[in-house]
Amino acid sequence: MVYSLFVTMVVYRTVGLVELRQIIVSSVVLIGQILIIVTSAGVYSWLMTTSGIPQSIIAGIAALHLPHWQTLLFVNAGRFGRRPSWPTAK
Repeated sequence: MVYSLFVTMVVYRTVGLVELRQIIVSSVVLIGQILIIVTSAGVYSWLMTTSGIPQSIIAGIAALHLPHWQTLLFVNAGRFGRRPSWPTAK
């Protein structure tokens, strides 16, 4: 990384100090957004696990005593049977 920064700023002179500051600021903002998304996903998975929601769903599906192919059909129909939440073109 240091080598590429040296080559870009000294040898090719394509990036100046002002551009370098802008690059660093935009990188920090992007990394912050990514860290917020990853942290939110971790908190969500922890809440789901500690509340026992996935285990309840699995127990409810297992209580139906369906064959394997019907269980797969049930799960897939539930995934694709609902309307999308985003607006669609008319």
